This record gives sequence, structure tokens and C-alpha cells, in this order.
Amino acid sequence: MKRKKFEALGKIDDEGQLKIYNKQGLSDWCSENPNQRVRFEVKLMSGKNSSGLRGYYWVEVAPKLNQCLTLAGYHMTDREAHQYFKQFSPVMQQEVELGDKTTIRLRSFQDEDFSDQERREHIDFLKQLCAEEFGVIINDPQ
Repeated sequence: MKRKKFEALGKIDDEGQLKIYNKQGLSDWCSENPNQRVRFEVKLMSGKNSSGLRGYYWVEVAPKLNQCLTLAGYHMTDREAHQYFKQFSPVMQQEVELGDKTTIRLRSFQDEDFSDQERREHIDFLKQLCAEEFGVIINDPQ
């Protein structure tokens, strides 16, 4: 099944040149969609420079989450797959008191108070879930 959308992260170097982190993924996507019209949009990322762990998550983990959902018959973007899977991760769940009630809020992977240790725990949970439930292996960071 052809993916209609591809997202990649990159960085503009000191000389003003765009460096894409997942060139092979972009090349594969282009090969899956020959003779198609495309629209490019480049956005500056908000906040401080993202850590290598965040980059690894969006370049390696999120596309694998999307692959799992595609195998299950769903078609989503990588961000939608991320949103779907975070509801199952204990690390992403945070109890919030609202008056006399307690509810569960799903944390954002981009939260400033979200430590790298918590990100690793979340990624480890997702790696195990994907392997056990879908047979999809998420590679370790290089």
C-alpha cells in the first residue's frame, strides 16, 4: 500500500544547507510514488533544538508505529500513529486532579518536563509492544 504522506526531520547547517536525517526513507517513499505531483512544506521546529532521542523517535520509531497500524488495516500519518499508541504507554499517562475527581491525561512527547529517561522507557515499551503484537522490530538508535 502506498503511503500518501512522508515526514522527515532535518537541520540547516552553518552554510545554510538542509540536511535530512532520513534520506533513505525519503528515497523509498519517492520510489513508491513515481510520476506523482507533490507539495513540499518546510517548517522550523519550535522550542530548543531537539535531542537525538527525539530525532530517533520521529525518524525510526514513529514510522514503525505507523507500519504496525497499516498491518492492522488502518491508514494514518506517523503523528496520528504516535497519538494512537501513546494511550497504551504507562509512561505517557499522568494522573491529574480536577476538583474531587482524578483523570488521566496523556503527556506530550515534547513536554519540557519529560526526561530522556522517560522517553527511553516509552520507546522501550513501544518496541516490546510492536514486536509482540505486530512482529515489527524497531531498530536501536545508531
